[in-house]
Amino acid sequence: WYWLMGRGIVEPADDMGPSARPADPELLDYLASEFIASGWNVRKLFALVADSRLYQQAVTPQGGAAPKAGTGKGASGTRAAPDSSLYALYTIRRLDAEVLADMLSSIGGRGETYVSPIPEPFTYIPTTQRTISLADGSITSSFLVKFGRPSRDTGLLSERDNSPNSEQVLYFLNSSDLRKKLEGSPRLGPLYSLPTSKRDEQIRSIYLELISRPPTKAEAKLAKAYFSTPGLASKQAAQDLAWALANGKEFLYRH
Repeated sequence: WYWLMGRGIVEPADDMGPSARPADPELLDYLASEFIASGWNVRKLFALVADSRLYQQAVTPQGGAAPKAGTGKGASGTRAAPDSSLYALYTIRRLDAEVLADMLSSIGGRGETYVSPIPEPFTYIPTTQRTISLADGSITSSFLVKFGRPSRDTGLLSERDNSPNSEQVLYFLNSSDLRKKLEGSPRLGPLYSLPTSKRDEQIRSIYLELISRPPTKAEAKLAKAYFSTPGLASKQAAQDLAWALANGKEFLYRH
């Protein structure tokens, strides 16, 4: 429930001891009974939550604009929607460091370069190894450190820090490593070279590759206008579009 919904039924989500006070005891009992009935099948438990109406909530409140400060009402004067703590909308949250690393590796066509402060004979990690599958918390990379992946010294959820910071923002804006992955991407490379006659297809395909949806009419119009910038090569404009999308919340956040 915590991994899918962004909030645990108890807080903290990994403290299920005698002192835990579930926010919804009936929900916890229901999930437990379904888990037992499935034969302890974790995949079925994930599917149960993912198929629920709560998980499929929109990320924007229904029934009006965001509330004005201090009024508790929307900009139109209507009562503001309940906050995400009551599951009135889906909680937007940044992807974990390991997931981001694997996304960028998939786009760039090469895996992370790992290091370990503990000299061991088996710390070599193949380039095909997914970061989310790393079993040893001491094996890490500068990217994972920068984006808050814990060393798992305690094994508690509180070790992880998914809070955005200026260092992360600067990485996506200025990193030469990210630039190389985007420019040398085996998935995006063929799209960068599409002719002008296929501009609509080019823009749509870049959107689909990076944020898994086609552009809106307004976004497509804005992108086409940018491609028409005097003196800007088509390939460079396509790479700029990919860079812009990689810096957006739709790429960086679960929503």
